[in-house]
Amino acid sequence: MNKKDYFSDDCIVEDILYTSLKDLLICPLCKKIFNEPYMCSKCQNVYCKECLRNFSNFKSCPNKDNCKSNKFVKSINKNELISKIKYKCKNCSEEVMKCNINSHLESDCEPKFQQSQTLLEQYQTKKRLVKLSSKEMGEIDKSKINHFTSK
Repeated sequence: MNKKDYFSDDCIVEDILYTSLKDLLICPLCKKIFNEPYMCSKCQNVYCKECLRNFSNFKSCPNKDNCKSNKFVKSINKNELISKIKYKCKNCSEEVMKCNINSHLESDCEPKFQQSQTLLEQYQTKKRLVKLSSKEMGEIDKSKINHFTSK
């Protein structure tokens, strides 16, 4: 799995910010959360950079109201909102804001299966200790019984 796949739209944490602004953060072309949002300078509609490139190579606005503008600017406001969306990492289950995803991916993000393995090892160790303790307790009890019965 590619590290970028740890944070797809299906990993979004549906908190108050996301649920209240969800409709404003969806590209009308790809129907996903904006990825590098660009705004048409004439009609003010916003689209993903890649969607604009695929639609018209930035030559005309995809607006159905025949805007036809070819001037687009980065949508700073949308980008700022999107950066605050939280995602749940598929690798380690940590909640990470979109603006922190790259630093999270560069860090030592411990995979879930390793965490599970650690928990399993802890459980097995405790189980061995309990067995050992009960065996030792049995030997202690037997030695006490032998001590008292031999007299």
